[in-house]
Amino acid sequence: MAAKKAAYVPKMSDDAVKAKTAKSWAARFGTLDKARPGKLSHIEIASLLRHKLGVTGWWSQMLAVDYERGGVQ
Repeated sequence: MAAKKAAYVPKMSDDAVKAKTAKSWAARFGTLDKARPGKLSHIEIASLLRHKLGVTGWWSQMLAVDYERGGVQ
């Protein structure tokens, strides 16, 4: 039987994300899930976060990367 892959856990704490982006990991990723980012490139996901959701540059990149790595379970 194949080993079960461990769920991805972001290294940045939920409190840190909320302090810098005004929303938790789950809230940010829930918004991305609704926007269908699976069809978007990394640049498009980061742009959505920055320009439509008001997340600053570095944080939009960091959230996009962690979302692409598997998000919050």
